Amino acid sequence: GNESLLPEESIGWDAGIEQSLAGGSVLLGLSYFQSDFRNLIDYDYAQGYVNIGRARSGGWEISADARPLERLILRCAYTRLEALDLDTGEPLMRRPKDKISGVVQWALAKGWEAGLSAVYTGERPDMDYSGWTPQAVGLPAYALLDAHLSFAVNPGLELFARWENIGNVRYETVFGYGTTGSGIIAGVKVHM
Repeated sequence: GNESLLPEESIGWDAGIEQSLAGGSVLLGLSYFQSDFRNLIDYDYAQGYVNIGRARSGGWEISADARPLERLILRCAYTRLEALDLDTGEPLMRRPKDKISGVVQWALAKGWEAGLSAVYTGERPDMDYSGWTPQAVGLPAYALLDAHLSFAVNPGLELFARWENIGNVRYETVFGYGTTGSGIIAGVKVHM
């Protein structure tokens, strides 16, 4: 390990407004957020874990929630992020400038709920450490689609199934490290 590694410190804040429309069936939101870091912990292939002197992460998010029918909920959000190493002026690795998400939730019948969610993650800067000299690379944008179905047997017992990465999209959150493909997960939740 790195004996000179210092603890990370941060101060963050956010401010936003929300407005309901159509008798409360639509909720629009806009918010701004910012976090300032000292001694942000990052990884360097040659040195291991290191501190970045000063960094800032901030941006804005716009969101909309709608309930066009009593049993149907629609949600979407767009986030614009700027994440910088303030000492070098370079973007922080693996943080997308753009992220878009959407969710459709439907209460099918008593106890049954189904949903579909989609997330688009924009390009992110990263480093390729596979050679002798690290090279700057870009991680391409990707979009994922997931679905879920659940049934509440009673207030304390729920059966669920999820289908993750329906399109079997190949993507990386860290350069050179693949992620799992499409998969189905099923189980039981016990609420106490």
